[in-house]
Amino acid sequence: MTYGTGRHRSARRARTGMEQVAGLATGDEAGGADGEASLEVFLPGCEGAGGRGWKLYLAATVHHVAIAMAMTRFADGREAAPDFGELVEQIDDSVDKRKFRAEFARAYCAAVESDLTDWLGIEGGLRFERVISRKGDVGGTGVIVAKLPPRSVRALLTLSACDGHATLDRAIRHRFGRDGGSSERYAVDVRDWVDKPLRDWDGEEVGVLLATFVELDVDRGTMGRSTGFDLLPAFRNSFSWRRFERRARFRRLAERRRLHLLNRLKFH
Repeated sequence: MTYGTGRHRSARRARTGMEQVAGLATGDEAGGADGEASLEVFLPGCEGAGGRGWKLYLAATVHHVAIAMAMTRFADGREAAPDFGELVEQIDDSVDKRKFRAEFARAYCAAVESDLTDWLGIEGGLRFERVISRKGDVGGTGVIVAKLPPRSVRALLTLSACDGHATLDRAIRHRFGRDGGSSERYAVDVRDWVDKPLRDWDGEEVGVLLATFVELDVDRGTMGRSTGFDLLPAFRNSFSWRRFERRARFRRLAERRRLHLLNRLKFH
């Protein structure tokens, strides 16, 4: 994820906006009124249960762990290493996929939070809530639902105002206008958005605003460039050593039976 992914190319305007944002996001007014509730934000760039991005990152992590395991666990020769492809399969079968998706989503939110802080200077406060599937999602994919403090949403709006909300306007029209699929629920005029009280913004709208400044599409490989994205803890928290060892015992037993059968055939 990178700031200014083709959206804000004026360095002068970006610097000015970030200076304004720094004051807004950290000042006394940043938190809004006492008790002001955080806003929901949908992060559709990281697809849900059937999304290609999830599967690609899980597969890459499994492969990485398999390499590390082959280099350490089986390096001393005390335990015969299985075929590498078989090892990858065993590791993949030992991951609780549902739990991994939740842990993946949590890591993804941490990466977005990192971008808000590192690239935009906004102490975002983005907090993972849950993963949902919505009616009409292709292939059963869903979105991550997170919470973002009002101060951070205001800081993004302040940054958006640096170009007169022109970039946000294009994003809105692309998402909800004729090109992106007409929607009666959402206005396509940016003024209707920025003039509306924050309490009336929903997760879809906050997501569009956030995506104006932070690349959310996992399938573009942006996750790998984020310093805040680390999948290994997510993998560890969803990996079952018990399941893996059970598979390994079955493999060793099958191998012993195979060798025993070969020996019997050899001497008969």
